[in-house]
Amino acid sequence: MLARQLEGSDAAALTAEQRKRMLAVLAEERSRIPLPSISAGTASMDMAKAYSDWQSDYEARVASQARSVLNAEQYAALDEYQQAQKEMREQMNALRAQAGGDNSAFFINASPGVVMSETAVVTSTVTEEQPPKTP
Repeated sequence: MLARQLEGSDAAALTAEQRKRMLAVLAEERSRIPLPSISAGTASMDMAKAYSDWQSDYEARVASQARSVLNAEQYAALDEYQQAQKEMREQMNALRAQAGGDNSAFFINASPGVVMSETAVVTSTVTEEQPPKTP
């Protein structure tokens, strides 16, 4: 996602070495403190808060390590991406709260690195075979 974010900015693209080091940072931080798990009976608002808190902490840890991998422009692009992700999480939490607080249909368990600025269009055609007409 960072590589895509950089493509849309004035910052230099990631070098092969930077890409390798950033992947190591992301994997290390992800395994160091795993995502919160869903247990039976957990209210969706509680789960959303736990996920949001985890995500904020994860992003801070990644950003801290990214300073030694990225140049200033690349780091600014990472920061911009993380801010956009945070705003989306806050909007989802606000929608969830407006829907009554514990509406599990509004909980989305997204992984870090959600694709932004892409659209998928799915179309389908359904045909039904008609039985032969009787005279």
